Amino acid sequence: MNKIWVWFFAALIFVALTEMPSQTQPTVTDLNDPIIERGRKLYMEHCASCHGETGAGDGPLAASLETPLENLQAHVIHHDQATLFQMISQGVGDEMPGFASEFDMDQILDLIEYSYTLDASYQQFVQTEDAPEAVDIAQETKTPMDMGNMANMQMGDDVACPAHRPMNMGEGMVMSTDIMDAVGLGADLDGDNDPDEIVICLQILELSQNPANGLQRIAPGITLPVWVFAPDLGGMEPLARFPSPTIRVEQGDRVKIIVKNTHYFPHTLHLHGVIKPNEMDGVPDVTQPAIEPGDSFTYEFVAQNPGTHWYHCHVQTPLHLMMGLYGMFIIEENRPQNFITPLVMRSEMPDLSVANQESEFASEYVLLYQDIDPALHEPLNDPALTPAQLEKMIHRDYNTTERVPRYFVVNGRSFPDTLIDTQIEVAPDQHTLLRVLNAGIKPISLHIHGHKAEAIAIDGTPIPKAQRVARDTFTITSAQRVDLDLNTTMDGVHASGPGVWLIHDHSGDAVTTNGINPGGNIAYIVYDEYIDVYGLPKVAGDLSKFFNPNYYSGNEPVFEGAAFQDQSIINDGEPGVLRVFDLLPLWAWITIAVIIGMLIGILLIQLTMNLMRKTNDGGKA
Repeated sequence: MNKIWVWFFAALIFVALTEMPSQTQPTVTDLNDPIIERGRKLYMEHCASCHGETGAGDGPLAASLETPLENLQAHVIHHDQATLFQMISQGVGDEMPGFASEFDMDQILDLIEYSYTLDASYQQFVQTEDAPEAVDIAQETKTPMDMGNMANMQMGDDVACPAHRPMNMGEGMVMSTDIMDAVGLGADLDGDNDPDEIVICLQILELSQNPANGLQRIAPGITLPVWVFAPDLGGMEPLARFPSPTIRVEQGDRVKIIVKNTHYFPHTLHLHGVIKPNEMDGVPDVTQPAIEPGDSFTYEFVAQNPGTHWYHCHVQTPLHLMMGLYGMFIIEENRPQNFITPLVMRSEMPDLSVANQESEFASEYVLLYQDIDPALHEPLNDPALTPAQLEKMIHRDYNTTERVPRYFVVNGRSFPDTLIDTQIEVAPDQHTLLRVLNAGIKPISLHIHGHKAEAIAIDGTPIPKAQRVARDTFTITSAQRVDLDLNTTMDGVHASGPGVWLIHDHSGDAVTTNGINPGGNIAYIVYDEYIDVYGLPKVAGDLSKFFNPNYYSGNEPVFEGAAFQDQSIINDGEPGVLRVFDLLPLWAWITIAVIIGMLIGILLIQLTMNLMRKTNDGGKA
């Protein structure tokens, strides 16, 4: 019998060493790994075919593209992480094989990070040969053209979004879907070596029970149907974000925004804070008829006033805006060779304008705050309802004056999902530009832990330096935009030092999700040395419990420890068996199962040996 206990303790030690989770996190895949190295060489060979070895767009296949401008647009594809992931995992025609069967997700992400070294793709702009005569004049004089003359210029009809341009696909070529398929770049009108004709194609989508689009995740276990302006990819698979994407243009650009209403309600687009002709203001029944389902409208203007603006639907504004039909609209100051990504689907801007580089900003983020009453969205959860029924439930039965916000989001998410899109990453002695919009109905009191920032612009208008004050809390009213200079210099005023610092609306309900804290619009400012190998913040505690949907359904205690485990509320309403299994993590149950299995096996072996011994003893007798 003593042997059984020896076997038992040996098995216990073995299982403890092999099954229990490691206390050290695994490292990122080694770029010197043979599979990674082979994939990297093939991938770079594919990129260099157009980019060239230096990323200047002079690769051997560049000449085969229809125009140098399309070469530029092809380069931009490499800035979209989702497209890169698809290209690496599935391949691109015969030029580059896919590695879906050989690479895991981390390895593919490593290749994507490596591919960003080709970021020089935006550093050279070659004009189209059929540019207007004004371009030649501007190049000869080398001086920017007068704003009034630019306003009178007409954009060439040939400037269109790639997804809407007829293309002859050669044999073996694959049409890839990218956000830049919804952006058309035209001529350099002022001769400063960057495009000044911008066409942006948008459609209106509903993210709901429709399996093609899906619901918007707000927080763990919480989803909502929403409406968004999304890149119009000409019938290709849609790319959607809640809230709608950020639009960026340069002062002096001739801009067209083509809005296709693919929704079942009328809509418009209002450019809030942007100088434009009256007929482009997007107010239904005043400056234009509403865009009916199936119709389109083109908003055309010259970008004149640099700053942080925004856009939203102006049909039944208190309802349609709250449903998600809004986004940031940024006009950058005019500079030579000012290449900026015109349509951005995430919080951090992928590139800085020349003016922001001159202002010594190291990075730039947009922060869009909104308070949400889920009762407004709930009718869309029933796919059987007709547009007429939804029109009544949303526009008549729902009373905006009686709304009760329960979700508080920044960039469409509540904590902890804010770590997915709105983790503000900084380093010491840096300046980070935060463009903040309050798209909600209630004012916010934006509080920054460990820092005092300076407001440098309000509603797109700069604040003189002499009037700027370092503060840690900023009151931002509905529809207001504030540009903040987040300074991480430890000068006794602006920054406390490296770490993980909160940024959130200091209103009590705004840091909750359906009344449960921590939630709401809490986000983190994370110094680079406090970012782990997964890109998540290194914190003193454990954030994993907040990613459990049970926490925000009220079925998990706030505090850990047996003293706070009230079984009457934990997983209330679930079968008793499930409650028992939730008492321990999965790895613990696996360990217990392995130990029990080994014990049963040992006992069976011991019984068999005893029976054999008795049989042998009986035979001898």
